[in-house]
Amino acid sequence: MFRSVLTATLLAALASFSLPAQSVKLQATIPFDFHAGDALMPAGEYLVTHTSGFLLLRGQYNHPKSAGVIVAGATKAARTNACWLTFNRYGDDYFLASVSQEGSGLVLHKTKREHVKSRILTESAAARAPMTTTIAARGAR
Repeated sequence: MFRSVLTATLLAALASFSLPAQSVKLQATIPFDFHAGDALMPAGEYLVTHTSGFLLLRGQYNHPKSAGVIVAGATKAARTNACWLTFNRYGDDYFLASVSQEGSGLVLHKTKREHVKSRILTESAAARAPMTTTIAARGAR
């Protein structure tokens, strides 16, 4: 009996994780190299999609590089038709931080590399927060 209840509970939990809070499908031109998860991505045109808590970035045209990133959570912003990608910048290093589409967004986990960059920045004499860079995106079909 306990085993059946446990199995049903686990299946229900897994099913809830597989239902995305929102569907994201964007295209963006990113003019700088950046980190998405543990992957270093070259500047270029990207297709960004979200499925079941997993964000996929696929390079378009002449660079077929892709990366997958686990989403940390969802956010709700003021209702807008705008789409954008937000990056944390530490010196010359950019890290994809969030993806927003039409008032809702997805927040990504910080990687070990980003935590190290952040720690180095805050321990420096300036002790400042990372700069944030936002890139406009467009809905993709």
